[in-house]
Amino acid sequence: MTHQPSRQKGMTLIGFLLMLTVAGFFVLLGLKLFPIYLEHFQIKSSLTSLKSDPEFASRSRDEILSALEKRWDINGITRVDARKDAVIEKSFRHVKVRVAYERVEPIVGNV
Repeated sequence: MTHQPSRQKGMTLIGFLLMLTVAGFFVLLGLKLFPIYLEHFQIKSSLTSLKSDPEFASRSRDEILSALEKRWDINGITRVDARKDAVIEKSFRHVKVRVAYERVEPIVGNV
């Protein structure tokens, strides 16, 4: 009776390290991008809550900016400045508030 060697099955160390590297990259990507998207949605929700205020259209520019700053302080948004980044356009029928900002976050070092 002859014994035939069975083929080994499984992942090699190099394959495991490669898989771990790819998984680590996506975890790092998620950890870097999640706060940026969270901040964006908080800014968007603060503008929506400002819009739902019944006295919004009758407020002055400074009162609107102050209300935005208060909402952003509550949500912990520090990278956007209402006085610099918010643009308020008042017309006869409605008020438009736009926020223009950019946030750049390096993924791995300064690459």
